[in-house]
Amino acid sequence: YAVIEALANSATIEDAASWVLRAVAESLEWPVAAMWLVDKNSDHLRCIDYWCHDALDTSVFEQQTRTNQYKRGVGPGRTWDLCAPTWIVDVTKESKFSRRDSALACGLHAALSFPMVLDGDVVGVVEFFTLRVLEPDETLLKMFAALGQQLGAFVGRTRAQEQLERFFTMSGDLL
Repeated sequence: YAVIEALANSATIEDAASWVLRAVAESLEWPVAAMWLVDKNSDHLRCIDYWCHDALDTSVFEQQTRTNQYKRGVGPGRTWDLCAPTWIVDVTKESKFSRRDSALACGLHAALSFPMVLDGDVVGVVEFFTLRVLEPDETLLKMFAALGQQLGAFVGRTRAQEQLERFFTMSGDLL
C-alpha cells in the first residue's frame, strides 16, 4: 500500500524512490536500501537514492553506493543481467560483491535485489540489505518480481509523460 501511495503522489521514479525504499525496508526490517536506474547513454547503473535506518552508520557503504556506477553483470548489474530477483546469503563472503569491505565494516550481510522491468527490459534495480545472514526466501523473491514490474511500468508511464510534455513544448515553440 505504501509503495502504491508513493507512486500515486510522485511525478517521477526519482521523486518516489525515497518513499519506496523506506516503506519496503521498514516493512521487511532490512535497514539499508538503494535504487539504481539504467543510464542508457553510458549503459551503466547509477544510484538515484539510498536509504538507511537512523540507528545505523553506513556512511562509507553509502558513499560507495552513491558514487559507483556498474555495468551489466557487475554489482547490482548482476540483477540487471539476470533480469530476475537475486539473493545473496552473506555479501561479506561473496567474492564478487564489489562493496564487500564497506558492507562488512557496517555489519551488512544478506542482500536482496530485484529488477524494475518495462516491456522485458530492465530499467533499474532495487537493493535491500540486512544485518543478518539469511537463506533465500522464495516468497519474497516472487513478491519483489511483481513489485519490479509495477515500478518498471511507473517508469514507463512517467517517461512517456515527459516525452509528451517535451513534444507540446517543442510544438508551441515552433508555432
